[in-house]
Amino acid sequence: GNLKVVFVSACHSKEAGQAFIDSGVPHVICSRTDALQDLAAVEFSKNFYRALACRICLKEAFLMAKEAVRVSADVSNGRLEADKFLLLPETSPDDPYHDVQVFYQDSVPAYSGGSTFSKDQLSRVPRLPELFVGRELVIFDILELLNDADVIQLDGEEGCGRSTAAVAVTRYMLSRPKSFPNDFFGWFPRRNDLPSMQDRLYDDLNVTLKLAAGGRLDEEIWRRLVSALSGLRITIVLDLRKFDTVNYESLGHLIRDLLNICSRAKILAITPHGENDSKSSFNVSSKRVARLSIP
Repeated sequence: GNLKVVFVSACHSKEAGQAFIDSGVPHVICSRTDALQDLAAVEFSKNFYRALACRICLKEAFLMAKEAVRVSADVSNGRLEADKFLLLPETSPDDPYHDVQVFYQDSVPAYSGGSTFSKDQLSRVPRLPELFVGRELVIFDILELLNDADVIQLDGEEGCGRSTAAVAVTRYMLSRPKSFPNDFFGWFPRRNDLPSMQDRLYDDLNVTLKLAAGGRLDEEIWRRLVSALSGLRITIVLDLRKFDTVNYESLGHLIRDLLNICSRAKILAITPHGENDSKSSFNVSSKRVARLSIP
C-alpha cells in the first residue's frame, strides 16, 4: 500500500507498532512497554514533526526528537523517557534503512543506499555528534541559502555549533545525490585521521587551499586542478579555524576562480570566532556571498 510511516503516539505501544510492521508498513514509531509522561510525548512529537517539516530524514528526526526529550527541563528523568521511544524495525546505527524522506518526497528523494563514490565522499565529513538537537531551523536556513548563494560564511560565538551545522548539512546533501548532485566534495583542510585515498584531486585541492590561505599559489598544481575541475559540480567546506593563517583576499581570488571553472560550485566556510567584519569576507566579484550568524 501507500502507507509508509505510522506514529503510534501511545503508552505500551510496541506490540501495536510491531503489528503494523508485520502488516507491511516499513517504518513505525512507538514506545516500549512503559508508561509515557504526557510532557515527554508532547516534546517528542513537537520536535519530531518540526524536523520532518525541515526536510530532515526520518531517522535523524527520530533521534533529534529523542534528544529533545532527554535534555528538556520540563520532563523529569528525561534520559529514561527518551529511551522509551522506538523506531521499528530496530536497526544498527549505521544502517541507512530509515534514512528516508517523509515530506517533500518529490523535491528531495529518499536516500537510495548511495554509490561507493558517495560513501567515499561521506567519509571525508566529520561524524555528527550524538548531542545534536534543536538546530533543524539552522540546517534549513543553510540549505535555503545554498539555493541562491555561491559562498556561505557561517559566523557565531565560540561553541555555537557552526561546524556541527556544516557537518549536518553536508551529510544531508551527500546522502541525497539525486537532489544535490555532486561530482566532487571535499572538507578542508583534509582531516589528519583520514586514511590515504590516493585521490590526487582531493590532495591537490587541499594543498592549493592551504597555500592560498597563506597568500601563495603553486602554478603546476593549479594547472592540474583547472584541467580536472573544469565543468564539474563541486561542494567544498572550508573550516577556516583549522588553517594556520587565513588570507581572505588570496582565498577569495581562488574561490572566484573555482566558481568560474566549475559548472556549479558551492562553498561553505566556517569563520573563526570574532571574524565577522568586512575584512573577513570573501570578495568574489559578481558571485553571491551570504553570511549566516548562528545563535
